[in-house]
Amino acid sequence: MKKATVALVRCESYDEPVVERAVREAVGMLPEFGNSLPQGSSVLLKVNLTQIEPLETAVTTHPAVVKAVSDLFKDRGHRVAIGEGSGHSGWQLWRRLRRLLFERLKDSMAGRKYEELAGFYSYLMGIKSYTQALTTDIAGFRAPVVRREELGIETEIDFFGESGILDAARKSGAELAYFDLEETVTLRSPTHRFLEDVPVSRSVAEAGLVVSVAKFKTHADMVLTGAIKNFFGIIPTPLRHTYHSTSKLAEMMGEMLVDVYSVVSPPPLVVCDAVMGMEGEGPLEGPPRRMGLIMASSDCVAHDAVMAALVGLDPMDVPVVRVAHEAGLGQGLLENIEVRGVPINEVRQADWDLGPNAGLRTRTKASAAARP
Repeated sequence: MKKATVALVRCESYDEPVVERAVREAVGMLPEFGNSLPQGSSVLLKVNLTQIEPLETAVTTHPAVVKAVSDLFKDRGHRVAIGEGSGHSGWQLWRRLRRLLFERLKDSMAGRKYEELAGFYSYLMGIKSYTQALTTDIAGFRAPVVRREELGIETEIDFFGESGILDAARKSGAELAYFDLEETVTLRSPTHRFLEDVPVSRSVAEAGLVVSVAKFKTHADMVLTGAIKNFFGIIPTPLRHTYHSTSKLAEMMGEMLVDVYSVVSPPPLVVCDAVMGMEGEGPLEGPPRRMGLIMASSDCVAHDAVMAALVGLDPMDVPVVRVAHEAGLGQGLLENIEVRGVPINEVRQADWDLGPNAGLRTRTKASAAARP
């Protein structure tokens, strides 16, 4: 069996030259990293901008890492876009859109009976993307009922700008892809553990290659958030929150996230910002902690398995790693992963605070003790 490869390279600061060197060194250890991509192909960098906080809080992917990855692919002659569908900004946009729709349409609804209004209300609340709301005729009105410019949130002044990603895109010549304002494409999940169909932004469906430019963080529900969970943001915000709640209710969030990951084709690559990570109550409230690494792999499952090992966990205790490994989407067993660069034992931080998942320490130690 050919082993999966994960590269670990020391990176002690976010100075752009330091980060660029580390990113290129990490990717250079992976000769298969995007080398089969025809020159001029479209590369989409999926960043983690879950909620915009100061960079020192380690909530979001640092723009220096994003710029370094973008420069790498631009230098190889590819077209690069940086994309995200931030739940935080997305909900602001969604609430504003829905309010404007109600305001514009309420006069035409006056005096109608319940039977007429119930169908209209169900349709309005069932809109699955902003693009659908902006382009579909509603109740006899000619589209668009609301124009994009009326929403008051544009990529240049919203979370891309606030997070520093806009500046990184401009410096490297990359485009921006705001997933929540794109047309949605529905893809069939080959794993179908929880979701049979997965709606994603068109830029994800049409990219020649997608790279998860992830952030190294703990996660209250999923233990860790890395390469795989980062792809949850490719789903339109209204549905993303529904999927999150329903899968949590069914205790199948790991299966749901793997279903989402499974539709990204060809298999995505990962470069992870592990210079400053987050421990404790991640992915938003935990304290930052220095890991001092850039990670890279052409196997997102193997990458997340090594993330688990770096904080002293058995990868099979991380739901998305276990489910993705069982589904054949990548390698989750450490014995089948070759780590290049810095050995895990030199940078492992086994006292990493796992927050609500601290009990996994006991399970991991018991599993290790049981091995022959």
